[in-house]
Amino acid sequence: MKKIFGLAMVAVMVLGLGAAFAQPAAGHDVNIRIPRLLMLRITDGLSNNAATSPSVEFDFQADATDYIAAVNAGGGTVAPTTVTDFGDVVVLANAGGWSVGVSSGVLSFIDNLAVGGTGAGIALTDITVAPSGAAGANVTPTGGFNLSGATVANGSKTTGWESLGFSGGDYGLTVDGDEDPGEYSTTVTYTITAP
Repeated sequence: MKKIFGLAMVAVMVLGLGAAFAQPAAGHDVNIRIPRLLMLRITDGLSNNAATSPSVEFDFQADATDYIAAVNAGGGTVAPTTVTDFGDVVVLANAGGWSVGVSSGVLSFIDNLAVGGTGAGIALTDITVAPSGAAGANVTPTGGFNLSGATVANGSKTTGWESLGFSGGDYGLTVDGDEDPGEYSTTVTYTITAP
């Protein structure tokens, strides 16, 4: 009897310990951290891939036809002669309240024709952009602008990459014939910011 009672006690203890160590559920935390995305790129025009070396050229030394026509008309805006790798400007933002601004460096001048010019007659305000494309659904363009420093667009959270509605082909140069002959250049920068 003692053996049966002893075995029964061992069985009760084993069952009791099993019940005491049983864990019917377990839990853990999940932490998610999403960064604020404010991204901007100039694209090649074929996709939303970043352009490798976008440029806009007004080379009227190679072909002066449009320049002469604008000057003969008393002044006007001429289109670029060449646009390379500049199909669109797009933004990606996962929060609203952003804006895109344009800035440019000093307009430098080289007297490459050796006529004694100083670079008079062209200013950054003479280089303009008149958006002709459709802007993304969450982008509000500010309209035409020049390179003297302006807000280009404002917006809210985008659905993927969205266009600002312009490309290199939308640039224009206002001329009237008083421009010194030579080569002018500047670097244009688009910047997206948010409060």
